[in-house]
This record gives sequence, C-alpha cells and structure tokens, in this order.
Amino acid sequence: MASKDVSEMKMAIDKIVSILLVHTAAEGKKETLTASQFKALVNKQLPNFMKDTGDLDEKMRSLGTDSDGELEFTSYWKLMTEISKKLKEGEVGNIK
Repeated sequence: MASKDVSEMKMAIDKIVSILLVHTAAEGKKETLTASQFKALVNKQLPNFMKDTGDLDEKMRSLGTDSDGELEFTSYWKLMTEISKKLKEGEVGNIK
C-alpha cells in the first residue's frame, strides 16, 4: 500500500526543480538558464557554496550549455550533483 505522505526526498527534488523553473520563467527558453538567470540563481540560492568560484560564466560553460549558450536542465542537475558531493565531503564553499 502506497503512503499518502510525500517523502522528504520527493519534496527536496520538487524544490530543486521549482527553483530552476522560477529562474527560467523571466527570459529565454523554458527550462534553460541564460547567463544572467544562472548568475541570479547562484547569487540568491547558492552564495555560500560558490563564493570562491570567481567566474560564473566559466562555471556555466564547464557545466555545458546548448547551442544558444543556455544551461539546460541536465547541466543544472550536474551542478546539484557537484554541490551534493561537496556537502558529503564537508567542502561547503569550495565548488569550482
């Protein structure tokens, strides 16, 4: 019998996706981040994780962009994976 309660993991994933969609709504294509949207998302949502990164444009390129130079969902998820690994390793604030 399936539980009617939503799991913490499901809620966390929903939140990660909804944050992306909020930031992609303003401009560009749906579900991709322009450079300005990426910078806004990082500055608002991840200031302590990426404060030492320096060049966010380079970070965006390293994650992989589409032909229009926008960050796709899979690349956004790659960033979430990098952050999760750093959290596990206790290296918060050192995402490069």
